[in-house]
Amino acid sequence: MLRSISPTSSRGTCRSSRSKRYARGPVRRLDPPLTRPFRRTAAALVLAAVATAPVACGGGGDSRSGPSSADQRPPAAGTTTTAAEAADQAARERYVKQVRPAFTRLPAVDELSARVGEARSLTEITRAISRAERAFVPTARKIEAVEPPAEVVFLHRRLVDANGGFALELQSARANAEAGNTEGASAIGSAADGYRTLLTELAAQLEAQGYAGLQ
Repeated sequence: MLRSISPTSSRGTCRSSRSKRYARGPVRRLDPPLTRPFRRTAAALVLAAVATAPVACGGGGDSRSGPSSADQRPPAAGTTTTAAEAADQAARERYVKQVRPAFTRLPAVDELSARVGEARSLTEITRAISRAERAFVPTARKIEAVEPPAEVVFLHRRLVDANGGFALELQSARANAEAGNTEGASAIGSAADGYRTLLTELAAQLEAQGYAGLQ
């Protein structure tokens, strides 16, 4: 015969089992929840830490991460202008160096005029002309081969014509002296004076445009 179990005894059994299961150790209590002031302080500390931390992909405080945006900026307009001016000045100085021999030989022109004027024979005139010819003809050829800056192309053309013309005058005077033509040989004196005057004017015009140091 089955034994009947009353509801009262069943509830007692369940309560007893639960009591045994939860009674095995001390009951752990949860820590009290964070108060509002403490939560606000913690949030402020987190925000401050995020704001001061270096950005991994940016140009932050670590110099090893790569050049900053300031290093990659294009040069200022003033720097470009200064570089262009330096290049122009270098071109002027190079041109002056190339054509200076034409101007520094002007004392030789004065010497030629004096020797021709003081000569007592065609032989002395021929000797003076030949000496000047050896000095001025190669110079005229070098001046003609120079590539001038664009701003002085016209003046350079006049310089080339003046040197080439004087070289031809020297060759013609030597030929006249060798042929016994004293008058034709003596004409080199006036040609030398005109050449000297023209080069003095060209030097002043070039120096006015910034080409100093020709003489």
